[in-house]
Amino acid sequence: MKIAILIDGGFFDAVNKNKTDGQFPTAYHVKQEVEHTMQLIRAKTLIDSENIKDVLFRVYFYDAQPFNGKKTSPQGDEYDFTLSKSYIAKTELLNELARTDKFCLRLGMLSFAGWQPRINEDGALIGYRPSFRQKGVDIKVGMDMVWIATHKVVDKIAIISGDSDFIDPIEFAKREGIQVYLNHMGLKVRDELIQSCDFELQ
Repeated sequence: MKIAILIDGGFFDAVNKNKTDGQFPTAYHVKQEVEHTMQLIRAKTLIDSENIKDVLFRVYFYDAQPFNGKKTSPQGDEYDFTLSKSYIAKTELLNELARTDKFCLRLGMLSFAGWQPRINEDGALIGYRPSFRQKGVDIKVGMDMVWIATHKVVDKIAIISGDSDFIDPIEFAKREGIQVYLNHMGLKVRDELIQSCDFELQ
């Protein structure tokens, strides 16, 4: 059976940083999670039938392009975000995944949303940190799930996310006859999201 794996990049980034003491995720981390997901799906399949072979059709990776502008903080300091560690790490990640077999990047935009004050334990202002807003990513996940299910591209969809906003497209895919698996990478998520899927991978 053909399997499409849909990865919420923002979710993967946050969970991976918790597991790696704040390190930025690399393409290796993503590929490792894909392989782990396939192993979990195959283990579930073996419970039902030893004659079914699960094969990876494609991995869809959803994320936002890193912000590449320059901004001046309220303290008068100019920041070139293309020089930041996060920009460099995200660019390397996306470039390598784009060159990886069976990977499809589905990218939205990251817009600058202003500066947030940084306060220390004594309540004193110690600086500012940039705030960003992600646009056009979640809707791509939902639209792709609907398209994949409608066109019967695969037999199974595995989604790596913890976002309950995907419940509606998950339910749609199930109505179209697609089995849906959820890999929330061990993070606590809403019961409604787990219940909307056919299988929870853990």
